[in-house]
Amino acid sequence: RMRRTLRSPSRRSPSPTPGGAGPGPRPALVPILALALALWAPLSACSSLRPREPEQTRGQRIAELIRVGEYQKALDVAEKHARERPDDAKAQERYRVASIAWLIEQTRRACFEDRDEEALAFVEQALEIGPDQPVVRMWHEKIYAKLAQNWMDVAGDRLAHDDLEGARAALERVLAYAPGDPRASEAL
Repeated sequence: RMRRTLRSPSRRSPSPTPGGAGPGPRPALVPILALALALWAPLSACSSLRPREPEQTRGQRIAELIRVGEYQKALDVAEKHARERPDDAKAQERYRVASIAWLIEQTRRACFEDRDEEALAFVEQALEIGPDQPVVRMWHEKIYAKLAQNWMDVAGDRLAHDDLEGARAALERVLAYAPGDPRASEAL
């Protein structure tokens, strides 16, 4: 069927230009060109055909994702970049920062949902990665203070029910989270 629609090179179609200045496009080629253009357009947007993202742009993208609270996306982009460039100090630092941001977000969510032991696990991971980060230290202190208060409440409840051993164990937990807490020390 294709042969029937294509004209042989010796047979020219009438010229569409005024004055018959030359041969025009072959009618059978017009749909093929249209199809080629239609297929090329989506392919031109394909990420594998685009040049690699410049270093500064990727760093800016990670920073922007963190700024708008897209911690998982930032972590994914940073992790991929760090894997592609294991010897690149900037890529590794971006991955560290994105990891800390993600862990602190998990800490925050767990804390606000009263999943304090889980929050502690997240913030301790962040503390291992970024002990120099003030926000990590602040959340670590906040979780420790919250856990100490929770155990102080448990101790009070146990004392109210004449459970002296339970109260003592709870007060020891308070001191584990808040060493030297005067209330816990005095109650013991």
